Amino acid sequence: SLARVREELRGICGAEHVLVHPHALRTYESDGLLHHRVSPPVAVLPGSAEEVRWFQAPHAFPGHTINAYEQDGTIVFDLLETDGNGFAPVVPDKNGAPMRPDGLTTRHVRWRIDYLADDEHLVEREVLAIVNGEGPHIDPRRQLKPYRHMFVPTLDRGKLATDVNGRPYPVMFNQLSHFDLEAGTREDWYPGPAATFQDPVYFTKSPDVPEHDGYLI
Repeated sequence: SLARVREELRGICGAEHVLVHPHALRTYESDGLLHHRVSPPVAVLPGSAEEVRWFQAPHAFPGHTINAYEQDGTIVFDLLETDGNGFAPVVPDKNGAPMRPDGLTTRHVRWRIDYLADDEHLVEREVLAIVNGEGPHIDPRRQLKPYRHMFVPTLDRGKLATDVNGRPYPVMFNQLSHFDLEAGTREDWYPGPAATFQDPVYFTKSPDVPEHDGYLI
């Protein structure tokens, strides 16, 4: 039941208050365990609470938001989306076994949301790039505006190694990648087998340089 799911989540995160959207979770039991499948809802908040609308996306594992802005009367909502357990590198499967970091695909996905639409099921989905990474950042000057460049840690699956216990590593990401969405290209920087990356911070060299001319920290 939804109440049982809410109590389980409270026990996991320790939060005093947990909000579970009633249409977001699909639950089923297998081998005596309760499993949850998520159909992520997207909330649009134009002003007051009475004006909030919930739009339903298909089953997926949504990751970090990249950017969002209005264009031609719709909301453009970009995020990273994984076709399975997005926490696979750090969360084991139901049997306690570690999951391989190269077993999932992460995509840069663009949704278009019409706040005034009669149907609240999202259908306008476009895959902009295969990323296989997480922690995206863009030029902060382009937040809430159309943008061209994205920087994100990614995983080069051809450079995975194995430790003494036979486990693949790194468990996170082994290179930094630059995606040019207009040109449809990417550049990767691999520092060597002893390095792993998490979220970078991007800033430009000066206020008036092009969007992609800056530094990653």
